[in-house]
Amino acid sequence: MTIGIIFDCDGTLIDSEHAYFLSWQVALQTHGGSLTLEESAAFAGFSGPHIAQKLHEKIKVGSPEALLEDTRKAFRELHSHLVTPIERTLKLVRQLAEQKHTLGIKMGVASAAAKKELLLNLNRFDLAGLFDIIISGKDDLDDYSDPEGTNKPKPYIYLHTAKQLGVHPSRCIAFEDSGPGVQAAVTAGLLTFAVPNSFTKQHDFSRAHFTIDSSTEIDLEEFLRKTHAHMKSSLSN
Repeated sequence: MTIGIIFDCDGTLIDSEHAYFLSWQVALQTHGGSLTLEESAAFAGFSGPHIAQKLHEKIKVGSPEALLEDTRKAFRELHSHLVTPIERTLKLVRQLAEQKHTLGIKMGVASAAAKKELLLNLNRFDLAGLFDIIISGKDDLDDYSDPEGTNKPKPYIYLHTAKQLGVHPSRCIAFEDSGPGVQAAVTAGLLTFAVPNSFTKQHDFSRAHFTIDSSTEIDLEEFLRKTHAHMKSSLSN
């Protein structure tokens, strides 16, 4: 049976967290506010509109929309020299992409970011073509309705990505670097690997099925062994 493997992007495939932090910092300073590195860690994994709303409540000037637009402008200027690949995850992605047909897998990206920013990050490192589907939590969830919003930590992006891959969520695996992302994936019913980074290491990953420390390489054979063992156990229960 086909297995779906779905990756978050920012903080999981691409080290963009510092660039986003500086972008929010620049935008806030424009509106007379400030943001520390410690404060920004609490927002990792959430969508831009969610972060803009929370920061707007802090500075109480302008509007969330203006703050978000200023942040996106700053990010475009910082992107080219501050965004870098996360090699330990990309090594696994490339190994899986090379063996997709042999292993019987489909691959996707499920990111809370806007589609434009998501593709900007993926295309910078020639990654977009490795995936069967790329889903944005901001732009691709119009078919879902929730008064609290549809982006992460809600499960809809993972349910939708699995649907687009044509694989049942119980046969899908997620790689996530943040607490909100892990919550979204686990709630959707995916086997979830947490891959924390320096911005998210203090997040709650207790719901993840496996957590891989940032200093640990992701071994393909070990990953496949854990995946098959877990899914075999799930089918027998």
